[in-house]
This record gives sequence, C-alpha cells and structure tokens, in this order.
Amino acid sequence: MMNYFVVENAVRLKNQVDLLLKEGFEREQIYVFSRYEDRADDIAKALHISQVGVAEQGVMNSVKNLFTSRESELRTQLMSLGVTDEQANTLDVHLDAGKLVVVATK
Repeated sequence: MMNYFVVENAVRLKNQVDLLLKEGFEREQIYVFSRYEDRADDIAKALHISQVGVAEQGVMNSVKNLFTSRESELRTQLMSLGVTDEQANTLDVHLDAGKLVVVATK
C-alpha cells in the first residue's frame, strides 16, 4: 500500500506525518521529498522520518543517481516506492513549485 501527499510547507508536512502515524504507519515507512536535497535532509531529521536510500532503490540506481540531475534522482526514488510514471510527472510539477511530497508505504 502506497499513499502520497503534496504539502505547502514543513508545518503541514508535520501534520500529515502525525496523521499517518495515527493511521498505523511507522516513521521508517514515511518518506519526504523536496527539490532541494538539504531541505529534505533537514525535515527528515527533524521529524525522524525516512529518505530513500540503497535499501529502497537498489545499488545500481543509487550509483546511477550520483551522476544524474536532481530531477532524475527524485523520479527514480519516487518510482522505487511504487509511484507510477504518470504520478511522478505530477509530483515533479509540485516539487518545481517548491512544495514538499510525502510518500508513505506499507
């Protein structure tokens, strides 16, 4: 099961994370995405939630992402969690607008 949400800022993201936790998701099952890697890192650390790593996307994609654009990296990471190509296109537009994306998987 995979759910995703687009939020305007970190405060709304925290509210969404709290709702997901009440629905039974674990913090390790909740991922944050931002066009800006430092922003996503800071939010993930502050809220004790996850970011996509080698375990989720595999070694080959992790290495490939070292040599690709942030946009391509985010698309690969989103799709490794079960987001479809069409959904990734939509989420990419939101990320370009400065919004945050939360993906929760079970």
